Amino acid sequence: MTGRCLLRIWPAILDGVGLEFKLPFQDEELKADKVAGQLTFGTAFNNHHIHGTQFIVEPDAHFHWTDQTFLYLAGIRFDSTWSAIHSANGGRCAA
Repeated sequence: MTGRCLLRIWPAILDGVGLEFKLPFQDEELKADKVAGQLTFGTAFNNHHIHGTQFIVEPDAHFHWTDQTFLYLAGIRFDSTWSAIHSANGGRCAA
């Protein structure tokens, strides 16, 4: 099985707000449409910490099911070389 993304659009709407649209394919077949929205809350500790959310909606190609995921993302920059990011999520799959 090989997977690829034929189309990926990720425009920034406003400062700290973005949208993502993807068409993932697997073995030359469209598997789903993926739409996501991102929101950055801001920074702290002299711009060493950043956090935000992402909400992803992914129906299958025939709209038989929809996968929805909510992510909280937090990142920290230790120095000019090292940083880390943490994500916590919750999601559900609806028929």
